Amino acid sequence: MKKETDLISVIVPIYKVENYLKKCLDSIVNQTYKNLEIILIDDGSPDNCGKICDEYAKKDERIKVIHKENEGVSIARNAGLKIASGDYIAFVDSDDWIELDMYEEMIKCAQEKNVDMVRCRRIFEYSNKSVKDDVGLSDNTFFDVKSDRLYFINLILANGVLPFFNLSLIKKEKIDNNELRFNSDLIVGEDLLFTFKLLCNIDSIYIYDNYFYHYNVHIQSAMNSITKSEAMAKNLLKLYDYIKKLLIENNLYTDDMQEKLARYIFYRIYYRIAEATAYSKTKDIINYFLNNENFNDIVALVDKNKLSIYGKIFYRYVLKRKISSLYNYCFLYSYLKRIKKGNI
Repeated sequence: MKKETDLISVIVPIYKVENYLKKCLDSIVNQTYKNLEIILIDDGSPDNCGKICDEYAKKDERIKVIHKENEGVSIARNAGLKIASGDYIAFVDSDDWIELDMYEEMIKCAQEKNVDMVRCRRIFEYSNKSVKDDVGLSDNTFFDVKSDRLYFINLILANGVLPFFNLSLIKKEKIDNNELRFNSDLIVGEDLLFTFKLLCNIDSIYIYDNYFYHYNVHIQSAMNSITKSEAMAKNLLKLYDYIKKLLIENNLYTDDMQEKLARYIFYRIYYRIAEATAYSKTKDIINYFLNNENFNDIVALVDKNKLSIYGKIFYRYVLKRKISSLYNYCFLYSYLKRIKKGNI
């Protein structure tokens, strides 16, 4: 391996993860690649996270701690980007953890392949099992993003590939030169929008066939998602507008892309409406979307023949404005989803 001349800035936004934080930080400070700048952003966490950050900083001079008022994960990540001085940027969520050789292997790959971004694979960590994320990407493959910017965007929208900035090592100059930041106006999908911004501005990606990143799927995060599902559903309309604008600005908003984006947002709104309805036991969120002009415009763009059987049922009830049927269907869908996840 080449000498550790390249500095990696690792940005970790932190909020209410006291039970998971030490495992996350241990996996970063004990990396086999030592030339790290570790930026911890305590986003006004009301538990002992801030104290834990300061304790780690006292033991490791590579750690920088920012204590700030709670403003959300996007502003926290942007605060880290503002002070980062590395040659490469990496992100880790504070309830996740990484393999100890992740950055040694990924920086070696970035140097040898001379790419703007290296992306690894992730493992979903549930309380009772670990599941490898194997969706839709070729292993050990170089992609010339500049010549086909739509490839990955299509992959994400059409095939359910999740946003991957936190699985990646990214050249900082690409972020700085294009002034890329997370959108603080979004409470859901800010990761997707940032990923799309990257894809519109980098020239090359290498997909590295190693499972380095452990994504922690725990009850607390799931419950937070459910309780915020109504706000998230409404916020998805903003996400749609931001992505559409980005694609138009980069001449990527083709007829095919228009339908795929509409279908992607339609599905995610559908999931959130179902969660919100089952949680609140009211028809308020259903009425809101049926009377929302932007949502109805999105529905009009969706090709119903490309929907799943569950999507088609929801789509049909929306078009026919069957509020009671939608209400009952949301409960059924949420129940079936919980069975599938093993929560019942």
